[in-house]
Order: sequence, then C-alpha cells, then structure tokens
Amino acid sequence: MDPYVSTTELNLSMGEAPYDDLEHEGLLLPDIIKLPSLKKLTLCDVEVHSIDLEHMIRRSPVLEDMHFVNCAHHLELVESNMLKRLTIDGFFDRGKGLTIAAPHLIHFECNGWPLEEISWQKRPSLESAHIDTWCSKRTFDGQYDLTGMVLHAKRLALCGSDIKAVLEKELRSCLVFDNLVTLEIGGWCLTNDLYVVVRFLQLSPRLEKLTLKQRELQKVTKGEETSSIPVAGMAFKCPLLETVVIQCSKDDDEIEKTVNAMAAHGIGLEKIQVIFYEDIERAERWGKSLEEMKEHDILEKARKENRERVDDCNAGSDNNDEDDDEMEEEDDDEMEDEDDDDDDF
Repeated sequence: MDPYVSTTELNLSMGEAPYDDLEHEGLLLPDIIKLPSLKKLTLCDVEVHSIDLEHMIRRSPVLEDMHFVNCAHHLELVESNMLKRLTIDGFFDRGKGLTIAAPHLIHFECNGWPLEEISWQKRPSLESAHIDTWCSKRTFDGQYDLTGMVLHAKRLALCGSDIKAVLEKELRSCLVFDNLVTLEIGGWCLTNDLYVVVRFLQLSPRLEKLTLKQRELQKVTKGEETSSIPVAGMAFKCPLLETVVIQCSKDDDEIEKTVNAMAAHGIGLEKIQVIFYEDIERAERWGKSLEEMKEHDILEKARKENRERVDDCNAGSDNNDEDDDEMEEEDDDEMEDEDDDDDDF
C-alpha cells in the first residue's frame, strides 16, 4: 500500500484473525502512513499501538471518523481535536486501559470494552452514543460523569451491568435530557429492576421511542443476584412517547411483569411491542428486516393453509369417487335382482 495515498476513506483489514491469536502477530500498521485527505479510517483485525495511531492522526489532519473492529489494542491514548466519531467494536488484549482526549467527538460507540478501563480527557458533548459493556462488577463509587457527556444527546443505546451501576448513581442528581428522542437501555434483568429506566423517563420529556433489552436467558448465571432500587411512587410524563419495544428471549416467562410494570406507569398497552431475540437473529441471518420476515411468515402460513385445503379437497374428491363407485355397484346389483325376478314370472 502506498503510504501517501490521496483518499478520504480507508478500510484496512488483514483478514479475519483467529480468536486464539491474541497477539495478532504480523497484523501491524505500516510504519509510515501519510493521508492528508483522509476523513474516515476503519481498521479490522489489525494490531494497533498508541505510537502508530498518534503518527497516523498527525499525518491525517482532517481525520474525523475512526473505527476499530476486532483489533489488538495496545492503546493508552486516542487524542485528536478533529475526531468526531469513534467506534471500538470488539478487541484483543486491552492492555492498560484507554484514555480518550477528543473534545469535538459527537458519536461514541463501544462494544465489549469494560467501562472502568475507559477514561476521558477534554470531555466531549456527545450527540449520540452506543455503549454495550462487559460486566466488571465495579460499583463506580467515584464520579465517572457519563451522564454529563450524553446530557445533550438525541439518540442513546446504553446496555450492560456497568452502565446500570453508573446510572444508578448519576441519574439521582442528573439534569434533564432535553434533546433525547430515542433511548435503548438494558442488558440486565429488568423484570424486577426498573429504577434506571423509570428515572431516565422522568428526565426525558421529549422521548419518542424506548427500547428495553431484557437480559437473554442464555446469559443468565445460575444463582446470580442483582440489587434493585424500588420504583414505588415514581412517576413520569413522556407526552411524545409513541413506541415501547421490549426485547427478550422466547422462553422468558416473566417478561409479562415488565409489560405490566410499564402499563402501571401509564404507558398504554397499544404502544408496547414485544420482540424476541430469536426472531431478530433469524432476520439477521436472512438479511431481512423484522417487518420483511413477518410478511414472509404470513405468506408462508397462507401457502401452507392453502396446500392443506387443496389436500383436503383432493381427499374429499377421492372419497366422493369411491362413494360413486359403491353406488354404481349397488345399482347394478339391484338391476340384476330385478332381472332375475322378471325371469321368474
């Protein structure tokens, strides 16, 4: 690859690395990359060190969008005054933790990296965020100030037990999310633990769509317990809220409690929709939306019923033919009997 390419977008992938190759040997960034026009960079299955990234950012002065996908991160610092979007999706060998210094960041996405290992300098004011964290079992007694960074966001997806621990502390004294329109939240057992959800609704007067993600049954640890804060007496007003989607496993027998709890807080049942993770995964395998899969299932059901009707009609027709044959045989027998009587006379 020419290290002095004039391009606005670069996708650098070294192929799919095996999950047991934690060191990503040989999957390294080039020593020198100078891309003065580069705006978007995607690194997939690449070993990334802080010094390499620092050099690349310095030689790419308009770089504003970075994606790390299943990379081996030996990063301690991501620093850029131009960066607007940062995605960390999967990782190998996290190292000592990550510090982000990007004051103009407007979107942050992080999947699988423990929240406790991410610290911030020059805190941004995010317009959107998608954070799905691993369980670190931390209580976050210190002030992480996640809510301060997302206070003016329009779209938020916050999932995982780390998120729950942070929000339980910070939402108590949080200001109002005046711009928040779409909220996706959960990743823990919501059935008896709705404090974070209800408190968020109290602080989100412009919210239009809410998605609750019940923890998948296959991820439940036997004997695991979650602490919950009572929600009795907590009320909220979300006059613009039109849709509440609850995602859960098909075998989750207690999800009705969550539906009833939302209804008890004044959300009409006509606004609540339950979607199963199994259906979501099936739609993703087929490369279709849930609506398309629903239409497909309706058509398949109609075809099956039509085939069954045709089979029943054919079976009925066969039975009628047999009945006709029997009637003809009976008629023939009767005529023969009549002929015999005539001969007697």
